[in-house]
Amino acid sequence: MSRFFKSAAFPILIVVVLAFFASKLVGSTNPKSVPTFGQTMTLIEHNGVKSVNLDQKNNSMTVVTSENLKYSTGYPNGYVSTIINEVRKNEGGPALHAELQAGRLADELFLTIAPKLVGAGRSILEGALPEVAELKLTWLLQEESELFARYRR
Repeated sequence: MSRFFKSAAFPILIVVVLAFFASKLVGSTNPKSVPTFGQTMTLIEHNGVKSVNLDQKNNSMTVVTSENLKYSTGYPNGYVSTIINEVRKNEGGPALHAELQAGRLADELFLTIAPKLVGAGRSILEGALPEVAELKLTWLLQEESELFARYRR
């Protein structure tokens, strides 16, 4: 046994063992890989994200998913407005409104008509409903050029 400790193999074995333990200590505690920018955009598009914080100085974003996984990933130059628009699309709005109407879970609609021409915009519903939603006007308020309407099923 004493010949092994004096041989050249012993220090090599010690280095290998120490390197193994060092890699375990320094290595990631989370075995899952961090989603890429493309995967993050797909998560946002499919409502798989709770929150997104953008760091425009470093072109990075911190994301919290629906499963409470928090991670940071980078994004390409010029993508800030694209990211913001995708997040806004999925924070409610037309997609949520369409789901509520299709499931007959909304019995009132408050509609504001503010005539401003922008050339492009979003619909109040995304996609088609399974049936026509018949609504009745219950009140209407005019304030200067804007109309505030309340409808009920």
